[in-house]
Amino acid sequence: MKDLDISSFLDDYEIPYITSGKNVSKGWVEINCPYKDCGDVSFHMGINLDSGAYHCWICGRKGGMTKLASEILMVSYQEAERTLSKYEGKIKQTEEKTKSNVKEVMLKTKKEFGKIYSNYLLKRNYDPEFIKSYYGISAGGPSGPFAFRIVIPVIMDNKIVNYVARDVTEKQTPKYKNLPNDKAVVNIKNCLYNIDSVNDTAIITEGVFDVWRIGRGAIATMGKEFTSSQIKIIHEKKIKRAFVMFDSDAEKHSEKIADILSSFVPKVEIIYLDKKDPGELTEKEVKDLRKDLNLLG
Repeated sequence: MKDLDISSFLDDYEIPYITSGKNVSKGWVEINCPYKDCGDVSFHMGINLDSGAYHCWICGRKGGMTKLASEILMVSYQEAERTLSKYEGKIKQTEEKTKSNVKEVMLKTKKEFGKIYSNYLLKRNYDPEFIKSYYGISAGGPSGPFAFRIVIPVIMDNKIVNYVARDVTEKQTPKYKNLPNDKAVVNIKNCLYNIDSVNDTAIITEGVFDVWRIGRGAIATMGKEFTSSQIKIIHEKKIKRAFVMFDSDAEKHSEKIADILSSFVPKVEIIYLDKKDPGELTEKEVKDLRKDLNLLG
């Protein structure tokens, strides 16, 4: 198959992959090997974006994209071929195109907040001017895909890679929206919000409002579930201390991510909250928490 859009295939079937790092060569992406007897959990299967050839650096398996798709989707070779034909002839989205899509969002938003946006933040005990200035948020305006939503840029490596938009009317569904995969630089499931603020200590939360409450060093997985790509980012940060502070109803998820992180982070601890949400902590509680964790600033 020629001009196969492999990235779109992986995105559509929610298969985590990485496009950069010390083990990723130019023109390749890395996924976890899907063969059950391999046990790869650290992205050791490379896929060439031009040819579709794959090779696992752990178990040694290699072949073409149809054979791999058959294994991933657990379907016959013929069915895998039919599935991949939907991605044939598509031109792989370039970095410049994604940058253009991302910039287009900001051009359609408004830097000046109306009362509905400010009042929403004030109701949740956030300072609108500080949040707007420090985190670069904007207002979605009265129309468009992010209408009546606070538009929050997701920044990694000092680049905007996606957006999260929160409804301020409490009437829209879903409450949170993000860029679709074909317009984002990085799939939202592979993002860690506020990761650039982390040095050697990270407080891992679920959402952006939790991060805003806690401040520097706090990151968000965008929900209770987390992906291997997010784990990979934390690993590459060489974090020495990780404190997991999910909502009180996500105890099992907290324990799962803490268990995974403990394999490479020297100190991992779960912080259990009496309150439902870290975003509901008071200013004093946050100050005391940061003092206890020896987090300055």
